[in-house]
Amino acid sequence: MKKLLSTLAAAFALLTLVVMPVKADPFDGGLAVGVIVASADFNTDGKETEGNALNSPNGEIENISKKFTKTKDYASLFAEATVRTSGLGVGLTLGGEYIPGKVVLGSGSRTDTTADATETNQDDNTYTAEAEASDLFTLYVEPTFYLNDSIGIYGRLGMASVNVKSLENIESGTDSSAYGDKMVTGTVTGFGIRAISPWGIFVKVDYSEVDYDNITMTSNSGNKNKISADIDQEATRLLVGYQF
Repeated sequence: MKKLLSTLAAAFALLTLVVMPVKADPFDGGLAVGVIVASADFNTDGKETEGNALNSPNGEIENISKKFTKTKDYASLFAEATVRTSGLGVGLTLGGEYIPGKVVLGSGSRTDTTADATETNQDDNTYTAEAEASDLFTLYVEPTFYLNDSIGIYGRLGMASVNVKSLENIESGTDSSAYGDKMVTGTVTGFGIRAISPWGIFVKVDYSEVDYDNITMTSNSGNKNKISADIDQEATRLLVGYQF
């Protein structure tokens, strides 16, 4: 909440600087580029199904579930094209956003202890699991209603894609599995407010959510465990750009 209030306070200060009475004609549309500063919560609901029943006398399959949230502040780049109808006060923005770098979505651990020290397969160990997201790219559309020549409110709808990599440390005894990478897509929704100055500089503040598709990975090595995860992203964002 503190980060959210700080972001909104900074955005309000910028808005008071850039918003001035302007004529509508110069803002019928154009191309724009800019940067985004965001604070996001990545919520992950994960499940692991062990494929190895050698240590279970009745052949049971063990299921482990874990929920965790990772808060991450990041910067990204965006480019967009905007069209606006003079006199009607409505417009439309089409754009794309790219987040460079990597984000660790969360991590969890568990400790297994064999009940009988004489068992052949000893898997006493602490197993850790975490996931890493990279190459996050978003395409979006923003229908906008302009309150005046400078300020507009908009909705946000789009599609995001991200590469998810499982970072596992579960190698002990017969309990060992390795997973690859997987590209995941999701639906983007949100809303915000934008303001543009006579010099082409504009500021946007918005709240955005990404609901990613469920992801499932099956190891092709070790005891062939299977993991599944449901990942959601919630972000408060400040965007500063220049419209040509």
